[in-house]
Amino acid sequence: MARSSRDQVVYAGIDLQSMKCPACQATDTAPIVYGMPSSALFEKEKRYKIKIGGCDISPDNPTKYCFACGHEWGLFADDTPGMFHKPQ
Repeated sequence: MARSSRDQVVYAGIDLQSMKCPACQATDTAPIVYGMPSSALFEKEKRYKIKIGGCDISPDNPTKYCFACGHEWGLFADDTPGMFHKPQ
């Protein structure tokens, strides 16, 4: 599916075209999706440019990926408030 550079592409609430890598400032970035990948998710990886992160979900997992330099950033726990309970 071809898209013009003016098309807004949103996946999982993230505007993919406005996301910049903090390491290199490239916009060739994607959200990292965790969980058991299905065939539909593999299709979305090709079509919407997402990064499959694997099945293990941890609060320390990064949530964003840069295809230009390989940098990963963001913490799963910060992007999913209330999902992880921190013992007091």
